[in-house]
Amino acid sequence: MVRNSLLRALQASGKYQRVLESSSSASGDYLVLGKLYEFGEVDKASIQTRISLQVELVDKKTGRNVWDRLVEREEPVDGKSVGDVVQSLDRNLQRVVSETAAEIDTFLAAAVP
Repeated sequence: MVRNSLLRALQASGKYQRVLESSSSASGDYLVLGKLYEFGEVDKASIQTRISLQVELVDKKTGRNVWDRLVEREEPVDGKSVGDVVQSLDRNLQRVVSETAAEIDTFLAAAVP
């Protein structure tokens, strides 16, 4: 779900010739890798959701990691039902994905002449 959200955000930006899943046979300049550490509810004084995600950008020609970020974000839950938690997770995911896609855009715009 996280991979698909980031893939759609990068495709929708219109800044790239192609954005494909890594399982495809197409070649490209960069590979985006990620690891999801947390995706869930956090019970504190108020209920929140937390997403923790490590994202890396690898130059396929050199095999080197050229950019990486640990993205951690909490979002308040408006209410106490399961549906409220799901809505908070969705909002949180959309913000994490849009911020990550924007950071990738910024990095690539500066790195590519």
